[in-house]
Amino acid sequence: MRALYININGFLSYTPTFKPNGFACNATQIDYETVFAMVGGSDGTVYPVQPGNIQDIAQIIPLLYSSGQVYGQWSFQCKTPMQVYFPIDAYTQTIQLNTFGYNKKMQVFDANDCDAGWDKAGQYCLQFVINQKSFADAQRHCHEAGGNLLWLMDSRSGLGCTTTTALATCGIAQMVLHLFRTLGNCNTALPFLCQKHQYDKDHRPNVIGDDDLPAGKWSMSISVNPAAGQMEVCSVAIKVQSSLQLITGFATDVYTDTPYLDPIGDSQTNRLISYLHSLDNAHRTPILTHSLLYDAYNGTFYNAATYNARVGCSFPWVSQTFPCPNGQNDANEFFIAHIGEDEFGNMFQRATLAHCNKAGRFCTVPICVNGGVRSTTTNQCVCPKGYTGPNCQLEECTSPSPVKFTTDAKSLVFAIEVTKPTLDAVKGLVSQLPAIVSNATAVHPNWFANYVLVTFDSTGPSAPATFSSINALVLSLNSAVSRATDAGGCSLPIYKALTNALSQKVAYPNSELFLITAATPGDNTAKQAGLEEISDTQAHVNYIYLTSAACTPSDAAMNPMVQTAYTSGGNVAFVDSTNLNSYLNAYLATLYGSSVLSNPTFHSNYDCSTPRNWYVQVDMLTTAIYVSSTSQLF
Repeated sequence: MRALYININGFLSYTPTFKPNGFACNATQIDYETVFAMVGGSDGTVYPVQPGNIQDIAQIIPLLYSSGQVYGQWSFQCKTPMQVYFPIDAYTQTIQLNTFGYNKKMQVFDANDCDAGWDKAGQYCLQFVINQKSFADAQRHCHEAGGNLLWLMDSRSGLGCTTTTALATCGIAQMVLHLFRTLGNCNTALPFLCQKHQYDKDHRPNVIGDDDLPAGKWSMSISVNPAAGQMEVCSVAIKVQSSLQLITGFATDVYTDTPYLDPIGDSQTNRLISYLHSLDNAHRTPILTHSLLYDAYNGTFYNAATYNARVGCSFPWVSQTFPCPNGQNDANEFFIAHIGEDEFGNMFQRATLAHCNKAGRFCTVPICVNGGVRSTTTNQCVCPKGYTGPNCQLEECTSPSPVKFTTDAKSLVFAIEVTKPTLDAVKGLVSQLPAIVSNATAVHPNWFANYVLVTFDSTGPSAPATFSSINALVLSLNSAVSRATDAGGCSLPIYKALTNALSQKVAYPNSELFLITAATPGDNTAKQAGLEEISDTQAHVNYIYLTSAACTPSDAAMNPMVQTAYTSGGNVAFVDSTNLNSYLNAYLATLYGSSVLSNPTFHSNYDCSTPRNWYVQVDMLTTAIYVSSTSQLF
């Protein structure tokens, strides 16, 4: 599961009525620890759940989004309160404290780190005292308040008391306080300024209040009061939901940018390589300063490794080298606390788990999987076809697709009915199509790489033709118009025309096809072939029906093509010959990089006789929403 980077979360049925330790099926504390180790090994969490609250498990799922482990701590003597300290970054939106213990009691304290009446200044708290006192009385006042009196010699005369603190850079050196002194005036009563560090031995952070989530150093305490026969063990796992996300792996070379899943057991040059993301990465980034390595079973501290930045890498943070702790022991899992500062100077921490790989990637005895065989001459895995990687652990595409996933370099495809009933509309299109396409691509000139044209009438479709410019396509369309003699009809071989048009070099995916016709499909037997071409090219089919008095199609006749258009991600429009160009000019430009959110009438069999509300989900990166509607009756 760790190889797939899957976080496993466990929900443990627990109630005091279960004997002997509150777990079902007579499970013991050791059984719980086994589940905890398995789940914790994937950076997941075990949630003890009362049997009557099983239905509430779903409420946990939203808390897993953009979450990360901050810290974990446990003790086997929790009758005495266990103190836990953990940092919270500025991007944290929720804090999740997963605790375990018999009859436990908890207190949580936030990061408001200056007492009432004190103002925060960097790592210190300042108290401005207006009540005037002598130097000695002011010094005594500050000492009793847990701080020190700030003062500075008179630098202009060189006289005064001994300098202890330089405040000239604090922006308050000009204040008439006990800051500037000369000999003989220490008994003068003046206002004064006290200073103390935010965190001292007597400071207790404020109790957390409603809607209060300040960044900084938080703390909590947990104690238990177990019944007879129950252990006084307790544990705390702290997770946060934050846009500050860490992705980490291992390397044995400072230049490596492809991380290993685990460090190498017999290597002395293991390094952490990490990527750090926050909400404001485009302008400023958080930093990693160091990491701490400690045993996952007993908390033994093993090592510390300082992080340094490097350039030109996907993983821009690299640590000092370290040997894999306890690497020759099978039970060698260890936690890593990655510590740094967010963009605002707040300390943050993320915890990950690792396992020393005794014979894995680049070790003396590589493990070959998926049918790979270790070469005795090169000591490397020889992989069968379809697998690659140092251990043959990666599937490989034997015939890579040439597709490029981009919103540019698409195909603009036209399947146009050229018959006597559509001549006026098509002639108008010939005169305006270059301008329509030029307008649509003005902001995105690389949208279309080629253009495809197929014309059709009652005799069938023409052979497809591909062009490098819209002007060349228009010349070909104009030539087809000059030869048009077919009387047309209310049903024509539309699916054959689609099949022909999409059989050319149509860019995959998301090319645009415009079917312009005054007919409905008369070749439903060819529908399957047309749908296969649409599926292969992932083109969007836009069905533009030219209304006329000659044909009044039924719903049954229209539905096959309407369904085809909507299911391809395209659209349907009813227009007449006089407004075809204005419709295309307005509509084509909206298709660049767009996706269909919903087709409400598709679910109601295109019946709009009864009004109904319809809801769609819009993501935060959406820049525009277009709603299009059409009807046979205007």
